[in-house]
Amino acid sequence: MRILPIVKTIIALSAVLGTACMASPTFINPQDGPYSFDQLGQFTVDVSKNGEVIIFSVDGFRFDEIPVVNGAFFNQWGDLNGTHCPTDAYILSGHFVSPTRAKGDIRYGSGCNFGTAQNFVAELQAD
Repeated sequence: MRILPIVKTIIALSAVLGTACMASPTFINPQDGPYSFDQLGQFTVDVSKNGEVIIFSVDGFRFDEIPVVNGAFFNQWGDLNGTHCPTDAYILSGHFVSPTRAKGDIRYGSGCNFGTAQNFVAELQAD
């Protein structure tokens, strides 16, 4: 099965990068729509594209599409001790704990370094 190597890669990357949340697969399918996000950033789930994706932005200008695999997700924007050091760098790792709620960790980047992991909660906003 092709999904299992992706999940193992997500978990391994989370461990190497020091995120406290290991993006564990929960096999929960998230609901579509904008989510409140208790850290800096915008978090939306879109289930109409190529599968389930999170559309995420730190600054509201550049958005990433992050695939949700078996209820878990991981994305890194910017290098750690490298040469790609954008002002909106981040490492996002988490999973859905219900169809309307996700938990995880985010680390914000600056100068090709990432800060301490901060827990986040994202919840589907009511209509």
